Amino acid sequence: MILLNNNLSYAETGSIAEPEWYEADIALIKPVNIKTGSAGVLRFSIKPLIEGDFEFKAALNVNSKNIKLKQSDSKKLKTSNMRKIFYDFEFTTTEPVYGNFSAEFSTAYPAADLIKTIEKKFGSDLYEVKKLTRKINFHSNNYSASIPFKLIVTETECALNPELYFEKSAGEDFLNMKPSISTQDALNKIESFEAKYAGIFDLNKDGFYKFIKRTNCDFLKDLNDYFKGLHAYNYSAAGIGENNKTAAVKELKSVSADYAKIFEFIEARFKYFNETKKASSEYIKDNGPEHIYIATYYNLYFTVNFKNCFNKKDGEKDIIKNYEAVLNLISESGLYKTEVLKKSIAGYFYYNLAQMSKKSGAIDYKRYFRKAVSENKGLITE
Repeated sequence: MILLNNNLSYAETGSIAEPEWYEADIALIKPVNIKTGSAGVLRFSIKPLIEGDFEFKAALNVNSKNIKLKQSDSKKLKTSNMRKIFYDFEFTTTEPVYGNFSAEFSTAYPAADLIKTIEKKFGSDLYEVKKLTRKINFHSNNYSASIPFKLIVTETECALNPELYFEKSAGEDFLNMKPSISTQDALNKIESFEAKYAGIFDLNKDGFYKFIKRTNCDFLKDLNDYFKGLHAYNYSAAGIGENNKTAAVKELKSVSADYAKIFEFIEARFKYFNETKKASSEYIKDNGPEHIYIATYYNLYFTVNFKNCFNKKDGEKDIIKNYEAVLNLISESGLYKTEVLKKSIAGYFYYNLAQMSKKSGAIDYKRYFRKAVSENKGLITE
């Protein structure tokens, strides 16, 4: 499992303040695999927001005995005309890692260009402009900054973050995510949603749109919380990881609407945001990966149902068909704007599809394994 949490780095902003003159980022673009010793890649990127020729000196500060950087020295990056540039730092790990690190960079401070930009916008006579000009001129000629990030690497494959990752429990064939809440908390979330949205799934798509337009409810957040409860309850009810001979599967709790309607409602929610000039992409950015629970519930629900009907020779094909349909809806819904997250989720589903197909006797089950490996950059293996 590997995770990278990072923060974009920006210059100081304000009404009459130093203009934003760069943006920088550090991102994980290739996960590392401890078991094979294959290299991971951290990509540092930076873009000047003002005209000029720049030379940035970039390095990673990862003081850990378990992380080995291929490039031990800093890298010089040159750019002009506000072009974004990047450099990939390769690294390997020998042991699990959990730590806070940073990407550090420096460049010649563009004082004259910044003052020119400020005076062009506000003039040179304002007291605030003169004060800021003195501050800029007093700045060191060499500008340095850093971007903090958290890097987590474990031996568990197929991970999203420390709380949200798919794995095989003891005696299980399918990848599922362990819940982070108790069964009682799960029931509270389920009951809270059902009380707040009583009868919501009886509406058609247009009726639902009118409902959220009238109430301006945060339906997506509430829906995800609902699925978080359903996932945790069903995980416990299914007895996952318990001895298969003794675990008695309780009745699974399901949504009182089919999955197609759920994703119609998600689409209607996005439509509402777009029509009120609040982009759905901004909403996803703010609410982010927690929408994972919508995927984890359906993943768990279908894998448990498949396991329950296996060897009974009834319903296997329908479960596989419906499970794949949910995968397609998840991939096309726009819920997951981050491509890495969307591909990771798809990888888990494809892996489980391969297991289902193999168990049901399908001769072409390996195509799902190939897709799983492709989507999850080799972290999933047959």
